[in-house]
Amino acid sequence: MKHLKPDFVLLGIILVFSGCIHVVNVPQIPTLIVPEDGAVFEAEPPTFIWTSDSLFLADAYVIMIFKDSLRSEDTLVYETLEDTTYTMPTEVFDSADSGTYCWVAAVHWIDGTAHGDPRTFVIKKSESPAGLDLDTTYFPFGLGYEWVFYRDEWGYDEISEPPYDYEASYTFTISVIDAFRIGGTFFFVLETEPTRYYYPPTFMEFDTVRISGNQIKIKWGGGVMIGLLPSEMTEPFVISYASDTLCMSDGYFGGHWGTDVSIKRIVGIGTTSQSHSYWYSGSSGLGAADYVSDTLLYFYNGQDTVWP
Repeated sequence: MKHLKPDFVLLGIILVFSGCIHVVNVPQIPTLIVPEDGAVFEAEPPTFIWTSDSLFLADAYVIMIFKDSLRSEDTLVYETLEDTTYTMPTEVFDSADSGTYCWVAAVHWIDGTAHGDPRTFVIKKSESPAGLDLDTTYFPFGLGYEWVFYRDEWGYDEISEPPYDYEASYTFTISVIDAFRIGGTFFFVLETEPTRYYYPPTFMEFDTVRISGNQIKIKWGGGVMIGLLPSEMTEPFVISYASDTLCMSDGYFGGHWGTDVSIKRIVGIGTTSQSHSYWYSGSSGLGAADYVSDTLLYFYNGQDTVWP
């Protein structure tokens, strides 16, 4: 039986350049342990484990998770670690689309990075948000949810021809009539009653209700994402909270015009009051203004009327 020389096995690869001998010490390429090839994850993010380099030549390990290839635009995760265990963050799992993914662990050492063959795993999410329970947040949404508001609205315009002024009070209902999911993002379709007045009856900051991971996108404030749980924020609007009440406000005053928005929410109910005002004064002294104030009359969660 032919035996390999021990010094060749320990030292790695011997390269010859122009008569000079150069020894390249190569660490052991990681062996993937879990998850098994083709494992399916529906609700919880996967944990990845691979073997360590027993030759102690590795500086670090790299885990790569990708959809179709190792191109950067297809990469879901690229992390450099000292350990051989990695749990996908919840926000990454929530934002990932359903489908088959590949993962591979690589060893990183002084001369480069090397990895073996990748494994696959499957993210399989429910396409219906019916089981999404946001009652413990400041933004409850779901099929069958509705809010009934009382509105005071008035305005005037001395600049237009002819000038006008108006005042109105009425009630309106905001209902969730559809809900669907695209990848890791939930969308809630709202229906409101049309009116002939200037401001449509809706949640003032919402165009389409969009919840992604633990954040909700609001149109007011430049389409920013804010956390579902209350947190203090001063840009692009002011957020403050105490106990179960969250307040959001924004305003601009300068030159010949100004505007402000104020919203109050209560946990498990949602928006309980909201107001918006706008004013403009011309150089001639003539001006225009609009004011809207909404107060929640009751909230229905598909089972019970729970407000006030």
